[in-house]
Amino acid sequence: MSITVPTRIGIAPLSAVTATAREYLEAAARARFDFVGLRLSPVTAADVVYTPGNAAFAELKSLVADSGLDVFDIEVFSLTPQTRRDDWLPLLEMTADLGASLLNIVGDDPDSAALTELIAELCADSAPLGITPVIEPIAYRPMNSYSLAVQIARATGCAVELDALHVFRTGTDLSVVTQNRDLFPILQLCDAPAEVPIWGDSRPAAASPVDEDMLIESRFNRLLPGRGAAPLAAMREAVAPGTPVALEVPNLDLQARYSVDDYFALLHQEGVSFVGE
Repeated sequence: MSITVPTRIGIAPLSAVTATAREYLEAAARARFDFVGLRLSPVTAADVVYTPGNAAFAELKSLVADSGLDVFDIEVFSLTPQTRRDDWLPLLEMTADLGASLLNIVGDDPDSAALTELIAELCADSAPLGITPVIEPIAYRPMNSYSLAVQIARATGCAVELDALHVFRTGTDLSVVTQNRDLFPILQLCDAPAEVPIWGDSRPAAASPVDEDMLIESRFNRLLPGRGAAPLAAMREAVAPGTPVALEVPNLDLQARYSVDDYFALLHQEGVSFVGE
């Protein structure tokens, strides 16, 4: 008799990037998510800076403990030609301190050989801590190929993050995922229209004047599952049964109409409907 393990449903920090850590964690707990992702590496000037032992990180650890939530993945570490070992060691220390098992990384080095070598070094430092770096191909960044990501993962021991938007926007053949299921430990869930929206003068106020349309969509205008054209059912079939699902749905229009609590409750229900358990 086989035992089916329920699919864990989590929330990604981009779904409420303007919320404080307290608001984010408390809303996630009330919405009954099984896990959360946390952003420890600043992406914008407004992001909180966390370092091992600083007051912000001590408060974050306390909030996580109070929430009772499992921290599954940490975002997001950019690997550039200038990245050195000293850049990731503090992040690995904090990731281990929070009990997270995945570290999301993105490739901002167009030299795939150099990127592979750097990821191998990162994996060597991560493995003793029980942390797996997970490379996420981003449609508008230098490392935007799922086929290449799989090659890098096989060579280095990292894993690959399946992000529904970027799989769709890169036109990835899902056989790349199906044939390498062991490399995909998480599915980040959202939807998107068939074509990238052209923003022109209607771009969100939060977007930089130089941000390209695909980046704006990714950070500010993802759709709820089932409201777009991405082949979400096929993506779910492509990954291994029971692969954790994280809702990553930043949508400024929806978030303007809902409180963080109500938006997270909506996203949790969308996740439950998606996994169908």
